[in-house]
Amino acid sequence: GHHRAPWTITYRSTANNVFKIAKIVAPLILLSMIFAPPALALFLIIALYSQILSQEFHKYSHMLPREQPQFIRFLQRYGLAISTAEHGRHHTSPYEGHYTIFNGILNPLLDRTHFFRRLEAFFYRRFGIEPNCWNEGDEKGQRIRKLALSL
Repeated sequence: GHHRAPWTITYRSTANNVFKIAKIVAPLILLSMIFAPPALALFLIIALYSQILSQEFHKYSHMLPREQPQFIRFLQRYGLAISTAEHGRHHTSPYEGHYTIFNGILNPLLDRTHFFRRLEAFFYRRFGIEPNCWNEGDEKGQRIRKLALSL
């Protein structure tokens, strides 16, 4: 998977990289344009399009700065796109934090409030799905599982 070989994302074309997200988001953008009041439509269009952008920003966060387009380095430098350093914090076993891939600004808040631990516990309790970070095969994974289920 992606955590075992994170650089493979850098070999994808933009279309290949964003396809899974865009096929869901594009119709929602269109529906927003047609049915939502203008202010809500604008908000939804920006929020939904940002989902597509975030996947591409994620790809660039796996590239060395010398491999990135200059405008991406600019966006990263000013916190408008996730930087290689910020996203690199996520790629440390057991992959338990720093999940956001748009610009990373919310990572400290989401990690501090255990947002993703709570989400993991919800999906585990509701559907029996265990997140990858619980199954790292060491005490870290068990510690994360215990924390999530205690919330």
